[in-house]
Amino acid sequence: YVDEPAVIYYTTNGSRPTERSRLWDSTGPREPGEVFHLTQTTTFRWLAKDIKGNESTGSQTFVISGSQ
Repeated sequence: YVDEPAVIYYTTNGSRPTERSRLWDSTGPREPGEVFHLTQTTTFRWLAKDIKGNESTGSQTFVISGSQ
């Protein structure tokens, strides 16, 4: 279902996202979505759900180190 549109719920504190979590603002096809500006190490976790109810999850930690 690669071409199915999906909604993406996410958290930035490492907790498991649910359908009550924040919703990522995707502006539209071929356009950038919501941009995040990080000032500290942050773990994103996400839950993507398509119109058929298929779900996909993932996580990524972005490490912010001090200036040199």
